[in-house]
Amino acid sequence: MVFQHGTTCSVFILVSTLNFSPLPPSLRPATLVHVKITFCPKKVLPKIGMSVYHNVHEFLHANKTPLMKSSSPNIFYTKLPEHHRSNKSLPSPFTVLITSPVPDGTIVTVAAGNDETPSGEVRHDTAKVIRQVARFSDLRFVGKSGRGKNFHLTICVHTKPMMIAMVARAIKVTVDGPREARTPNAALAHRRRPASFASPVTPFFHSYPPFLWLPTLPDLRTTIPALLTRQVPNDTSPEGARNACQPVSQEPPRKRARKQSSSTSPTSSPPVWRPCKFD
Repeated sequence: MVFQHGTTCSVFILVSTLNFSPLPPSLRPATLVHVKITFCPKKVLPKIGMSVYHNVHEFLHANKTPLMKSSSPNIFYTKLPEHHRSNKSLPSPFTVLITSPVPDGTIVTVAAGNDETPSGEVRHDTAKVIRQVARFSDLRFVGKSGRGKNFHLTICVHTKPMMIAMVARAIKVTVDGPREARTPNAALAHRRRPASFASPVTPFFHSYPPFLWLPTLPDLRTTIPALLTRQVPNDTSPEGARNACQPVSQEPPRKRARKQSSSTSPTSSPPVWRPCKFD
């Protein structure tokens, strides 16, 4: 028998009322149950699993922000900054993705806290699910997490039963937010960095090696003692003054030969030469 779409069929089922009766099944009392079955077309049947898959696929294709895992396998969220300033908008809107079937309009809330601040103030912490995605318009963390501490997030999806996801050490919130280190070494290194640039104007004077243009100066160790020890002549004529200004070459003193005594044997050690004292 073939039934068309939308056809209603009545089925009568004989159900035994005394299942634990000691009588055999053929002798037990029975009740006739009337059941109506309606044949629906395939398009009318709900496709919950396929709709969830398409919604998640569209979101992942359109959204380029990386998603992070939570304690729940069906709840994902967009990445938060590690350090953020209090009461400031996030760089990118906070979004929660739910991979399990959730009806549209379901409320999703976000709470933050830690040991020092159990319930930190969070503004615009409510959003509604639309096609498996809950987008928070302007989520702001007003409460401070404390010095050296981070906030833990709690994401609640208000379904029946409620779905709860935890995120440990999600974000650090302070008054000033992230800033540069206060160490003086880093500041000095930044200031002393030389600026590399090339002059666009060509120099007027060409650069030459230093040995081509530096004048050769006389050696002061030989000229000064010669000038000091030179005897000035008594001649006051111009030629005598000219000769007095000219440096005199001084020969190095000669060493005196030490006389070897006749008593020394040829096998003795050779004589030691020592410089004599100047007069």
